[in-house]
Amino acid sequence: MRNVKIAYVLSFLWRSWFWLGIWIFYYLRFTDYAGIGFLEAVMITTASLGEIPTGAIADVWGKKKAITLAFLISGVGNLVMAFAPNYSVLLVSVIAMTFGGAFYSGSLEALVYDSLIEEDNISKYKSVVGRMTTMQNLGMAVAGISGGFLYQINASLPFIMVSIAYAIGLILSLRLVEPEIDTEKYSWKIFIDQNRQGLRQLFLRKNTAYLVWLLLIPSAFMLATENVINDATAVELGFSSIQLGIFATVLYLFGILVSEKSEWLMSRLNSKWFYGIVIVVYVGTLVTIPAASFWFGATLLLLRYGAQTVFHNYRSVRLNAVIDSKYRATTLSTFSLLEGIPYILGATGIGVLMNLYTAKTFSMYLGLTVAVAIICLYLIRPFFRER
Repeated sequence: MRNVKIAYVLSFLWRSWFWLGIWIFYYLRFTDYAGIGFLEAVMITTASLGEIPTGAIADVWGKKKAITLAFLISGVGNLVMAFAPNYSVLLVSVIAMTFGGAFYSGSLEALVYDSLIEEDNISKYKSVVGRMTTMQNLGMAVAGISGGFLYQINASLPFIMVSIAYAIGLILSLRLVEPEIDTEKYSWKIFIDQNRQGLRQLFLRKNTAYLVWLLLIPSAFMLATENVINDATAVELGFSSIQLGIFATVLYLFGILVSEKSEWLMSRLNSKWFYGIVIVVYVGTLVTIPAASFWFGATLLLLRYGAQTVFHNYRSVRLNAVIDSKYRATTLSTFSLLEGIPYILGATGIGVLMNLYTAKTFSMYLGLTVAVAIICLYLIRPFFRER
């Protein structure tokens, strides 16, 4: 269980994002929502393209090395952002931070899953992934409430603090032990085959492909709401930088609560009911937000984050159950790549539309789109049945 214990701490450190409550105010020092949309498009493009090599490298070179690189590269990116003199340097820092994140994506989760298989303890994965999410939320809660006050002292301080947290994470990641299960020596042939197999793992079998689409469509929309729409909505509701930092802490403490209960919920609810309830809550918070006052809007954002948190845990459990260990990090990275494509194509447009119609109005239409997409997916379910 050594890897699991280290993974809990690394999960906390990785999400020690002291800029959580203030990043949108920091970006607005350099640009407007349209410019933020372009930064987000670059960010998710880098993340998605980065998923292509980094997942395969994690599988064939080592998940431990991938995690160490993630903390190193992202730490440098945060330090560059702290002292960005203009929009162009801000853009460079976003690319560095995101590319580092691509190494992290799926690698720690895959390392923990394979470690539990190696220890013949895989039955504990639901509990472990819930606790990892809890630690992520705890990291964001601690960082969120601090970030707003640090920003008032100096705008660069939140990003410097993230760099320090990542330096600690880099050192701690060296203590991880690479699982021996299905390890291979690196070669370009294996690299290419890993990425091909990652895609095949998701879509080769019809039943698995349908499950992937059920998870992929909400994930793609949740990526957009989590990355920019939620914070832009909070600003429109009237949050100041300090208030948004405090609210971020409340948000992630709530995330801890629902994450800790996600295993209990998954074990007591039928999978279809669990999925349906989470999607209804998520869509409901989007559709009703235009009519929300300050406090009601804050409650909706809280519920939305709770829905996203339990959905992430549910997605992890369902995906890992149908993936071979040999291709686990690659397949999870491939999934991350696919979920990011809609945001790559639409991030700049989202920023422009929020400038024109407000984030709250845009959220309503986004929620309606999610509902229509899920309904259409259920209507075509017969085409995915194995014959």
